[in-house]
Amino acid sequence: MDFLDPSNKRSYNTRLFIGFFLSALVIILGTLILSLITAGYTINTKTGQVIQNGLIFLNSSPASATVYINHQVSGTTNTRLELGAANYNISLYAPGYNTWTTNVSLLGGNVEDLTYPLLVPIKPVISSIAEYPTKPAVFSQTPSKHWLLVSDPTLANSFKVYDQTNTKTAVTTTTIPSGLLVSTAGPNVFSVVQWASDNQHVLLQDEYNGAINFIVFNYLTPTDSYNLNQTFSVSFTSAKLLNSQYNTPLLFNEPSGDLYRGDQSTKQTTLILTKVINYAYYGTNKFIYATNDSASGTLSSIMFSNLSDKPYLVKNVAKTSKYMLNISSYGGNYYYLIGGGGIYDYIYQNLANNAQGNRRLPIPYTLMVNNVQPQNVLNSAGQRYISLQSGNNFSVYDIQTQEHYRYVLGVNLNTPNFASWMDDNRFISFSGGKMIIFDFDGTNISNIATANNSFDGLFTPGYTAVYYLNYDLTNNSWVVDRAGMIAGQP
Repeated sequence: MDFLDPSNKRSYNTRLFIGFFLSALVIILGTLILSLITAGYTINTKTGQVIQNGLIFLNSSPASATVYINHQVSGTTNTRLELGAANYNISLYAPGYNTWTTNVSLLGGNVEDLTYPLLVPIKPVISSIAEYPTKPAVFSQTPSKHWLLVSDPTLANSFKVYDQTNTKTAVTTTTIPSGLLVSTAGPNVFSVVQWASDNQHVLLQDEYNGAINFIVFNYLTPTDSYNLNQTFSVSFTSAKLLNSQYNTPLLFNEPSGDLYRGDQSTKQTTLILTKVINYAYYGTNKFIYATNDSASGTLSSIMFSNLSDKPYLVKNVAKTSKYMLNISSYGGNYYYLIGGGGIYDYIYQNLANNAQGNRRLPIPYTLMVNNVQPQNVLNSAGQRYISLQSGNNFSVYDIQTQEHYRYVLGVNLNTPNFASWMDDNRFISFSGGKMIIFDFDGTNISNIATANNSFDGLFTPGYTAVYYLNYDLTNNSWVVDRAGMIAGQP
């Protein structure tokens, strides 16, 4: 009957309480430790200090490249590395390829996504695809990267079509109907303005002895092509394809500043904007454009229009010969870049939300600064990055991470030449007579091949090879070459 003894009962309750308390403490500590481990915290066994790790995801093309962390082998790609917060030098090595390298400042709890590295062969295998006696005026590919369109200097107003995915596919010839040409007196000179999203139609500028027309050419079915100047009665000096649709061109008359939207099916035009100096657009109803500011002789106004509400002022900028205007879409948001005669360019987010209601000047989302006044603005292929360039000076904004990169490229680019986005992470350009590629942050500059800088190199799907134009001094001819991007393969 010890349990009836008050002192024994108190002792029993005390032990029971201590047991419950210790059990709860173990559970709480265990949960806390598991939470810390999940959050990346570990204990340094040498110092006993609690540190928080970060994650690095590492992929590469080709896969299974050897990974070096601070010059020590640390497995192969594709992999996930959990490392303590610190600065790291990361290198990727594969036989036959140039080593890819970067420096990472890893913060505790952060994730670094290095899934984009592309290793370039040290000696790409080069093969010649075609040879022409004079330089082709057109060297372009469909948006799908499947077909290569090259103007044929030996056959007036005609193009050769090459299959970039299979070099054994027979080469075909396609010709613009003579009734669409600006002149039938001789060979016309064509240049590519824009491809339609259907991979069949391409907007060409057609010139003969100073006279210019614009032709939407269906290279698969030439009889479905049409001449914009013959179709529409308004005067215009340049043209684009609205929303990349072949049957809804934008017609811009620079002297008057009038911008029209055309409809091929009705042959009618609609005046959508006036007093335009130049413009940028996205989709069918997002436009920003520069116009003269009547209140100032030194400023121009940048306006936004959704084509349904009255245009409104976004910002006044210094007058210049070339305005930096650009619209991109990423992560469900729209980003508008606006720049005038200076080194500062402003990015605004979702200007369409201001089209109704409050008409106060919108507040910039972020600011891009270039070392000198930029001369070119581009979106990367997936529109994650916005780039400004002037010569070797670059400024790049990463929309996803909200990071800015500003640098002077380590090699001199050929002039006149602007770098173009090869994909969503790399540029392609030319330096010292070589075609080069480099990462968005200016690192990992790699030579691919000797090439002429009149046209960008054109990559196949999956970036397994690149087509480009080269001049053969021995034969005094122009050659379409193909460089394999897989080591040892053409």
